[in-house]
Amino acid sequence: SDIRSAADVMHVLLLGVSLAVAAGAATLAALAGGALGWVLARHGAFRGRAVFAILAAAPLVLPEVVTGLALLLLFVALERLTGWPDGRGVATLLLAHASLGAAFVAVVVQGRLAGMGQALEEAAADLGASPGVVFRTVTWPLLAPSLAAGWGLAFLLSFDDVVLAGFTSGPGATTLPMLLFSQLRMGPTPEAHALAVVFLAAAGVVVPLFNRWKISPVLGFLAAIIVAWFSRQREFRADAGAAQLMGRKQPMINALARLGGVHTAELPKSMAAMGIAGGIGKWFSTHPPIEERIAALQ
Repeated sequence: SDIRSAADVMHVLLLGVSLAVAAGAATLAALAGGALGWVLARHGAFRGRAVFAILAAAPLVLPEVVTGLALLLLFVALERLTGWPDGRGVATLLLAHASLGAAFVAVVVQGRLAGMGQALEEAAADLGASPGVVFRTVTWPLLAPSLAAGWGLAFLLSFDDVVLAGFTSGPGATTLPMLLFSQLRMGPTPEAHALAVVFLAAAGVVVPLFNRWKISPVLGFLAAIIVAWFSRQREFRADAGAAQLMGRKQPMINALARLGGVHTAELPKSMAAMGIAGGIGKWFSTHPPIEERIAALQ
């Protein structure tokens, strides 16, 4: 039980590290990517524009292994020349994720600026508004949705990343996806199954709420990104045979809930996600194997 409790605490701590790194990287990516998108959309032709555009879009097309190795060599060279960074850690991981997310933010912002044109800004300037007033009252309200969407995309890219983190992280900067990937190499674990339940439950709750309340297109776009990210967690899915047995096309969360005698509606909303994961994982680890439970249901 002590080992299980220590594992639960480790998952919670690594979840906190992952969220903090993802939020910081997304913020840096929004700032840098917003500036990149603005330059590409508003400054027309200038010397070196082609090279600038290629470098800005490089993370979109380069394999993450190549990007991660290049960043690792960059950090090693900087450490030898300047003494910074002192080894790999949270700072290097945050910068690596920000460099990847900035490219995606730049594409979103550039598309938004190109689509909205400058007619409204020019009209405001013709009516006597200063450049600061034009930006605050016209440009920013039109640009903010694209920045919010880019921030969400960069957040999920960072939170889901394993390859870049493997090259640029160090002691004290291990993220939850890295831990789960290392555990799944030895086979599925109850914690991974439980985490899949939490992810699918969150997606199943968020999407209907967006559809019902008709929330803004920006938040709807973010919800679509979240659902797409959840669908990528194939390695975290619970037993497929159990899901098929419990309802063919029925969501896997219902299958696991019925197998465990757990009704998702009864889970307290205030419980932390990893608390739920640890509780369900502990149930699977202390009850008969899943094959016996399936046989009993049959």
